[in-house]
This record gives sequence, C-alpha cells and structure tokens, in this order.
Amino acid sequence: MAGLADRPPRARTPWAWGGAILLLGTLTAGLVGAAILLWRFIDIDKLLEAAEGDAPPAVEEVVAELSLPELPAAVPWTAYIYESRRSAAFFPDAEYYPRLIARWEGLLDDLGAGVRHLSSRDDLDSLSANDLLVIPAGVCLGDEERGAIRRHAERGGNLLVTWALGARDASCAWLGYDYLRELADAGSAGTLEGQPPTYMTVPHGSVLAAGLPPGVRIELRTEPWITLRAAPSSIFWSDWSLNPLAASGGGAAGAALTE
Repeated sequence: MAGLADRPPRARTPWAWGGAILLLGTLTAGLVGAAILLWRFIDIDKLLEAAEGDAPPAVEEVVAELSLPELPAAVPWTAYIYESRRSAAFFPDAEYYPRLIARWEGLLDDLGAGVRHLSSRDDLDSLSANDLLVIPAGVCLGDEERGAIRRHAERGGNLLVTWALGARDASCAWLGYDYLRELADAGSAGTLEGQPPTYMTVPHGSVLAAGLPPGVRIELRTEPWITLRAAPSSIFWSDWSLNPLAASGGGAAGAALTE
C-alpha cells in the first residue's frame, strides 16, 4: 500500500480556479470600499496637520534655536598715505602722482581701511608704532622726511613703500639706493637691468604668496628693476626657469619692491 508521499498530486479543476479568483475579487472589492468610506468620512487635511505636528522641526528651526556665538565684527584699522610734494614734482606728467595716490587710496579702501593723508615731518612723527605708513613712489625726500620715516621704522612701525624710496634728495638729485637698503636692512641694493624675459617669482609659504599658486612667475616689462640682497627672501627676480638673476651693485634674490 503506497504512502501519502507517493501519491501523485491531483490536478486542480476549473471549478477550483474559479473559486479562488472569486475569493480574490471579493477581498479586493472590500478593500476599495473601505478606502472610499475612509476618504468620505475622514478629513485628510486634519490627518496631515496632526502628522506634521508630530514631525521633527526643520533644520532651519533647529539652527535658529541654537545659541550660536556672535562673530566678531571687523576690526577697524587705518592706513596713512604719505604724499611727497617733492616727489610729485619729479614726474613730467603733473597728473601721474595724484592718480597714483588715488589708486593706492582705492586699494586700501577695498581692504576695509580708513585712509588718512600725511604731508609733513610732523605728521610722520605723530604715527604710533602699530600704524601702517604707505609711501607710493617717494623718490625725492628731504633730510627731515628721511629721519621721520626712519624713526617710524625703528619704533616698530609698519612700512609699505614702492619704487626707489629716497633715491634722490630734496632737489631730486640722484643719491642711490643706500637709504632704501638701510630701511630694508639689506646687505646690498642694485638695479636689475632689463633683459627679456624677466619674472618676479613668488615662493610658496610667504605672506606675499597668499592667493597665488606655488612658484608662480609674474612676467614684467623690460626695464631696470630695483633688487635687494636680503634673507630670508620673500620674492625674487628670476628667468623663465626660476633661476635668480644677478643685479649690478651686488643685489640679487631678495624682497623686490615694485609699483
């Protein structure tokens, strides 16, 4: 006598399939009807409002409730531009020097500085040790001006100059770069004669390299450039291959002063 496991399965009759389909249809109809009743007698908007009430607050609301520390306001600072009347008279174009002063005033204003203008030795002597003194193209300086600028540097004042500071005397007669070399505490100063191409190379890591790619080369016009021998070197004159260029008078790689 064969066991139950040995019996072959019986094929389902059409009546069995029809009953299963009828049962499935009845269940589906019941679900649809229940959904219709739910839609008619329950306020969906109220359900959504209730659900939103239980939801966690938005990110913006959480941030607004945090007691974040106040960011410090920008520290006000002042830059002092020295206008050298003797240097202004040195340039053939009478409008060049005023335009240069205005350009520096605009640059400092863009940096958030309050700008004040100085024009005498007494003005220079009134500066404190933390003040920034800007001297654009102060090529012709009298002895009293030289002394006041030197005193400002000696008491720890900040100094930003361009071009051949004090290379000429009060009457604009040529003296040389000794005054500039002394202020920069450089070993020597000279002129890098124009030889194309000439580049100003900015090594990475110095304050002057902020925002510049490492080892960037800035190509310059072909004309004599002032160069100082000082260590450590911040920026230096170079050829296309970044080799430092020698200058007359012993000047070489060093903090290059340009406009």
